[in-house]
Amino acid sequence: PLDELILQVCLLYEQRRDEASARLRSSNEKKASFAPGANPLKFLAMTPTQPQEHSLVQSCKHLLEVDALKVVNYGETELESDLLYRLTPIGYHCSKLPMDAKLAKTLIVGCILGVLDNALIIAASLSCTKSCFMSSRQLDPTAVEARDLLIEN
Repeated sequence: PLDELILQVCLLYEQRRDEASARLRSSNEKKASFAPGANPLKFLAMTPTQPQEHSLVQSCKHLLEVDALKVVNYGETELESDLLYRLTPIGYHCSKLPMDAKLAKTLIVGCILGVLDNALIIAASLSCTKSCFMSSRQLDPTAVEARDLLIEN
């Protein structure tokens, strides 16, 4: 869930940056003071119930591994909490899909490569909480005993 929240914070930054640059173009001003990237850790630290910083850093690292985010600047210091992030094109599309970033990337890449059906099957099987290959009867103790009796005979 933190991955999706961080993607939404970065998407909000991108939208605000685009709106500010459009206003500048229409008013013929030269330059605006807009940060080179978003800092979701500082943004989420202002919420009433702050997520743990370690969890936020791990989520940012996960999104960097998936290539949904890229680091654009190291901010004031070189601490992980001061990094500034921007969405990549895949990250932009991942932020629009209501699912885990890895699953969203699987679907996006599958669509680009023309194998969306296979990507959907893989994403669906990865998102299952229960095993898709075991029926509820296999977990029932009476069914297990009956099966064992059949095997013995």
